[in-house]
Amino acid sequence: MARTAYIPYDPSRDEQRADERRERRAARNEEIDFTAPHRNFGNLDPQDPEFETVEVFAEFLMDDERDSFTYQELNCVAYRVSVPVPQVQTELESFGLHLQHRPHAKRFRGVRENPYTLYAGNPMCSGSGGNSIIGLAD
Repeated sequence: MARTAYIPYDPSRDEQRADERRERRAARNEEIDFTAPHRNFGNLDPQDPEFETVEVFAEFLMDDERDSFTYQELNCVAYRVSVPVPQVQTELESFGLHLQHRPHAKRFRGVRENPYTLYAGNPMCSGSGGNSIIGLAD
């Protein structure tokens, strides 16, 4: 039978653990000063002064010597003036500005990648599932 070492009881260790638990509870209850970026606005704040009206935003872009705007800026202006996005885009295009196209996220297929996932609709199989409909499934 293996011998185990005996660790004597230390009451100060209990007090230390209780203090650590209190600190963790207090840290959990603290408010965190973090706001996640909105998916339509990115890191922009729609309450910034350049998004006040369409004309102010157009002047801001012209002062910045830009002839295009991003979809996030477009969403900020539309949110701020409470007008649909296509209407704001039309107004901005009347000033001679245009919308930057979003970059297309490309996914390259490597040599070692599964070839059966190219046209798979269901992630669990590689085909249309016709065999299971007809009744010929294994």
